[in-house]
Amino acid sequence: NIIEIVNLYHRVFTASDGEDEGNALFKLTQELLSAPADHSLYCFVAHQQVDGIRKLVGAIIFSKMSFDKSDNTQAQHAYILSPVAVETDCQG
Repeated sequence: NIIEIVNLYHRVFTASDGEDEGNALFKLTQELLSAPADHSLYCFVAHQQVDGIRKLVGAIIFSKMSFDKSDNTQAQHAYILSPVAVETDCQG
């Protein structure tokens, strides 16, 4: 659920870096996860069972980066591991 993931990023980054950073990560993750599914982005989540309720406790987004080659060879592709959020009480 995109809303649940976006709210996780907001909570975690607000707690660690303040409201402005929380809002920035909320907006970034919302934009990333709302983009068309074209294999340039992968999102993985972690859940934990708490008192019989499944709770989202972590999420990571892999974003594709491409590097053009100047000598007419094929472009190079890589995935960056960012952003990452882990529920504050699950860190450590």
